[in-house]
Amino acid sequence: MARVLSQQKDAAAPGVGVDFILFDSEDYGYDGSTQGEKKNLLPPGQESWCLGSQHWAKNMVPTNYKPNYGILLDMVGAKNGRFSREDLSRQQARDVVDKVWNTAAQLGYSDYFLFSDSPGITDDHVFTNQAGVRTIDIIDFLPNGEFQPYHHTTQDNMSIIDKRTLKAVGQTLLTTIYAE
Repeated sequence: MARVLSQQKDAAAPGVGVDFILFDSEDYGYDGSTQGEKKNLLPPGQESWCLGSQHWAKNMVPTNYKPNYGILLDMVGAKNGRFSREDLSRQQARDVVDKVWNTAAQLGYSDYFLFSDSPGITDDHVFTNQAGVRTIDIIDFLPNGEFQPYHHTTQDNMSIIDKRTLKAVGQTLLTTIYAE
């Protein structure tokens, strides 16, 4: 999407600015139920997940940075990717969820963007929302609240990437952006 947008001449550029933010340390988190033998080295009370977005949310640049909304992309390229409407996204930016999912449906991508709801998840959008940037999460997170079997395993590699899924997500978001 960044490549496509960067190659547009002024007359063909979207009518809004688009920022791409890449967060680091999203999956650092400590999970006592699966890592009980390890010690959580973060200070008490500090969330151990999404350290990059936590830092960004507390140190936004430039001063008074205020986008209309944000769209978090997480695990959006796998074969047979399916994206349900995540709970915090619906709570914080229902209009953006509706805009994206309706755009996907208009483009014929309802097999990817499911009109079903899934539970909330701790992901980078938790902290961007806390910073006042209404953000949705597009994530391959099953409606029953489970991740795909490859999540956080060595099977999460380039062999699972599918250009059709990437096309569905990319075209949906570019169409959404150009509709602004």
